[in-house]
Amino acid sequence: MAKILVIDDEPNVIEYVCRLAESQGHSTVRAATCAEGIEAAADASVDIIIADIFLPDSPGNEKWLETVKDKAAGRPFVFITGYPAQELIEKSEKLGAAGLLSKPFEMPFIKELLAKLSGQKQNDR
Repeated sequence: MAKILVIDDEPNVIEYVCRLAESQGHSTVRAATCAEGIEAAADASVDIIIADIFLPDSPGNEKWLETVKDKAAGRPFVFITGYPAQELIEKSEKLGAAGLLSKPFEMPFIKELLAKLSGQKQNDR
């Protein structure tokens, strides 16, 4: 199974996504800020990164999205947003994000996405 990094400033969101991932057999790492997320993403054992787009310590949405992509370094990454504007959807697609999770979350969609991404990870090994 995969090791998933979840970056979000809302404790309830982190808890929900991590519990869901853990119920599927994945391990999780939690980060509540951009700085914590960047540090955690440096761990090569992290397989998938799920990051909120709007964080209080973000250097700006576009810069943050690019930072997540860079820190992912070829690993799958997914963005979370409560405001799925067309511009954000297009930007995340352009950066190669594996998905964009829109709050409120739909559990079946997240389960399917995690299964797909962790399956890709296993097939790459």
